[in-house]
Amino acid sequence: MAAIILAPPIIYGYIYPNIGDDTAEHLKAFEEMDKEIFPSDVYPGIYSGQLHIGRAVNFISEVTDLDRNALFLWFNFVVLIVVAITTMGFAWRLANKWAGLITPFVLLFVSYSVISLFEHGVIFSVINMYILLPVFVLFLITWIESGKLWQLGALLVATALVSTFHTTSVYILPMTLVSSTVLIAYFLKKKKTAELKRTVISILPIIAINVLWFIYSPYFRTEEMIRQTANSIVTASPFSTIKPPTIIDLIMTYISPTVTMLFCLAMAKIRRGEIPERTKLALIILGSLSLVLAFGSFTRFTYDPTRIAFDLAGILVLAMCLIIGITIEQLRGKGCKLFRVVFASCILLGAMPVLLLWFNYSNAVKPADIMAMDYLNTKSNSTFAGSSYVAEHLYERYIKQTQAAENPDYYIERNEPMTPRADPKNYWFVEKPMPNLDNLVHTKTFLSGSVTIKIYERIQEVQN
Repeated sequence: MAAIILAPPIIYGYIYPNIGDDTAEHLKAFEEMDKEIFPSDVYPGIYSGQLHIGRAVNFISEVTDLDRNALFLWFNFVVLIVVAITTMGFAWRLANKWAGLITPFVLLFVSYSVISLFEHGVIFSVINMYILLPVFVLFLITWIESGKLWQLGALLVATALVSTFHTTSVYILPMTLVSSTVLIAYFLKKKKTAELKRTVISILPIIAINVLWFIYSPYFRTEEMIRQTANSIVTASPFSTIKPPTIIDLIMTYISPTVTMLFCLAMAKIRRGEIPERTKLALIILGSLSLVLAFGSFTRFTYDPTRIAFDLAGILVLAMCLIIGITIEQLRGKGCKLFRVVFASCILLGAMPVLLLWFNYSNAVKPADIMAMDYLNTKSNSTFAGSSYVAEHLYERYIKQTQAAENPDYYIERNEPMTPRADPKNYWFVEKPMPNLDNLVHTKTFLSGSVTIKIYERIQEVQN
């Protein structure tokens, strides 16, 4: 898995980790953290994960003299490796070895959810949902089962991390309320008094931590999201302008037909009476979170239903992998080897579309962009602007020039959208005004694949 994850940046020599805009914004925030005007005690930005990781990246860069951009690039890919390790341990512990073996590969390279989030640069969301959340769920279940105090302590630490690291922490409180209700009913039905008491004991601090963070958090984005969604629900006034996905969209675009087919096959073969108790608890918790995410995905009461749908798909895939792993282990007698071969073959075939894209040059910064950046870096410090298809905030990470809204010394024209924000098909696209080309002359053209980049320079600069 690590070889697959690390191969593209090594093969192609990426200077940027993905196709998205968010990575450049994170790097810009990291840069701001080094300035004297930046508050040393509180960062009133997006979320605490950005602050703590940013400070760590800046510290390592300062101590080792390594480039901040390169450090964060490799950090992104290492996160995927940690996701693979975490989800393997999660599934292995809560289901069996088969679930542990297939979950990382299915989640990253058969399903479309996590890799899409990675490609769009939302790496802190990936950390929260697929590293911290599985650890939180694992400690919650082990505490409910065994009741050891150190596990309760570990659960509280995991709760504090998953509830504060990223804006996806808004899922934790409603998930806790839904899952605790189901768990209490389940334990009452099974007459499991000890597990019932431990569930109640764990609920209170989890709720308290989330409520206190909401009240006292210095990060305005989380509070803004909660208030906006709550007000929309209370007033029955949907505010999102983005069309929610359908069930078909969820299967075809977010989860993948292969995973859905394997899950249906597993459900047809599984012996429900032989599902381990801890797997049932994991499915209850993941199912509760899925209900919360489904509400956000299929309604207009949240800021971006399509974004939440990726989280929904990832959690559903985790749950599906537990079921598939249990089913594979239950296969016995005549035909069991055939079914296992079928499962393995479907997983490998289903991964082909994602792997082909993964091993293709999947990056916002194309070779033509790198050549253009190298050319601009040979010029003296000056100003630049880009066409609507150029992600200026990304270019400024790698060139000496600074952005200029008017009368730039250099103008970059690109024939294809560089990132999602530079794509007219996306709702956040903003058309940029064209500069006065009468004062600019075309001096350079850079080509790579279907991408063409033209550089225009101010006439007086060329004459000098």
